[in-house]
Amino acid sequence: PESPVAAMTSDYALGFGTIAVAVVCFGSNFIPAKKFETGDGVFFQWVMCLGIWMVSVVVGACYNFQHVAYPGAAMLGGMLWCLGNVMCPIVINKIGMALGLALWGCTNMLMGTFAGLTGLGGLVDQDHLKTPALNYTGLVLTVGSMVGYMMVRPGEQETPGGETPGD
Repeated sequence: PESPVAAMTSDYALGFGTIAVAVVCFGSNFIPAKKFETGDGVFFQWVMCLGIWMVSVVVGACYNFQHVAYPGAAMLGGMLWCLGNVMCPIVINKIGMALGLALWGCTNMLMGTFAGLTGLGGLVDQDHLKTPALNYTGLVLTVGSMVGYMMVRPGEQETPGGETPGD
């Protein structure tokens, strides 16, 4: 049997490995929306959904396509997520990628905190949170970073045609 120290070390390695992947990959899917003309966002959203579906098929196959416990909630969440994706190119072109992603992340964290505090849907074990102060500190830092991002004004940028706006 595996010792508790070895199990904890492997858990830490897995955790930090997934954090490294998240740091490199999250947000990189929006770079084409900033570099190329995206139109109304429907094609962008379709391509993102197709990519995510292909990855989910592979992950589902790894877990033998186990039954989803709340299919209605999953479909509702997917629908809301897709509506958010349709807005991504519009938001990125209007307020910039940094502020757009900060707004997206801050909203996700606020909703996650709300769900965790209220036990929304019975999906969260209220007794599992050992240090609530860290939860609130992270929330305050996230909202503070959002306020800081709002103060940054984008400079002149080239459009996909190679011209600066107003030329």
